[in-house]
This record gives sequence, C-alpha cells and structure tokens, in this order.
Amino acid sequence: MWKTIKELIGTVAPTLGTLLGGPVGAVAGSLIATALGVEDNPQAIEKELRSNPEAFLKLKKLDSDERIVNLNAYYADKESARNMSVKIQVSTDWLVRNTGSIIALFTVISAFFMDGYLLYLVQADEPINSMFTLIAGAVSTRAVQVLSFYFGESKSNTDAQRGK
Repeated sequence: MWKTIKELIGTVAPTLGTLLGGPVGAVAGSLIATALGVEDNPQAIEKELRSNPEAFLKLKKLDSDERIVNLNAYYADKESARNMSVKIQVSTDWLVRNTGSIIALFTVISAFFMDGYLLYLVQADEPINSMFTLIAGAVSTRAVQVLSFYFGESKSNTDAQRGK
C-alpha cells in the first residue's frame, strides 16, 4: 500500500517519496498523515490523495519542510557511513582494514594511561603541568568518541545531550 502512495507523491514531493521507501517510512507516513489531517494509515492517505487535489500542495509544502530535509540528510549520511565501512571491511589490504582500529586502540590506551598518571600525580601531591591536563582531557574526550563509534550511541541519547 505504501508503494502506491510513494508512486502517487513521488513526482510532487520527491524527498517524501524517497523517505517512504527507506528505513524511516513509518515516520514519513505519520508526517504525511498529519499534514493531510487524516488517520495514520495508508488507506486514509491514499483516499485523501485521490479525492482532494489540494492534498498534493500540502505535500509539496511538507517536502520542503526543514524537518523532512534534515531527516533525509541524516539518513543519507548514515547510509554513506555504512557503505564506507563495508568497503573498508572487504578491502584486501591489511592496512586499510585495520588503520581505524589501530588509531582507536592507541587513543583509548593513551587516555587510560594519561588519566592514570594524573591520578598518580594527585595522590602523590606532585605539581601538575596545566598543559598535560589539557592534553589528557582532549585525549580522554576523543577516547569517549572512539568508544561511541565502535559500540554505538543512541540518537535519543545524543538529542538529550544537545538539549533537544
């Protein structure tokens, strides 16, 4: 059913049409239903599209809405990153396959030892160089980013941290 709706709106609202066929089809469908003022199901949307010519104008406006453009860009970026990751993983060159992991491992280990050294200096009541603490903080921040990359971070957690 969504395929029919995708075909109906694809020429008028291409971004919405693309989103309907992608991983966020349900979200796009809900946005379309809300914009048209109908129930959130394919039958209601199709009925409105076939009976009300002004529905296409509403969809055209929704297609250019910043939320839709951002949603499309977000998932295009995810897809691009996924494709790049697959290309790296299937590479026959050992260095290409492992460079990212080596850098990540070095970053995490460096952060661990720098933080450990800072704790030692504090416990030993030694003077601490402010430049060292600055570098250790930067490396620790990068280590958190590396861990988030490899082990994932939920979008809702990211949005919460940004105050959305």
